Amino acid sequence: MSNNTSLNVLVIEDNEQMSEMIKDSILHKFSNARVTVFNSGEEALSKTKSQPDVIICDYQLDSQNPKALNGIQILGKLKKQFSSPVIFLSAQEKPEVSANIIKYGAYDYVVKN
Repeated sequence: MSNNTSLNVLVIEDNEQMSEMIKDSILHKFSNARVTVFNSGEEALSKTKSQPDVIICDYQLDSQNPKALNGIQILGKLKKQFSSPVIFLSAQEKPEVSANIIKYGAYDYVVKN
């Protein structure tokens, strides 16, 4: 994909510093990209109206709201609403977490560390 291609990226990350790093990284590579950041999956689901090209989602989404759904719960809802590939980012290094994420339909899983 060239730097001039318009890319619509949805980022779901509850850590503000991490979401800014993700956004900056995408915009550095794809300067014309449109990056929309939400700090919860629930907010992303309710406010996203157009099909994103890719969704980047954190596994743990409860730092700002302890009752927030986790990434796997949001993944199921995202897959019903959008056909976009979902890439997970997480500090979770447990093999069963990555296996579950892929099993439930994520395109890829990237460990933040």
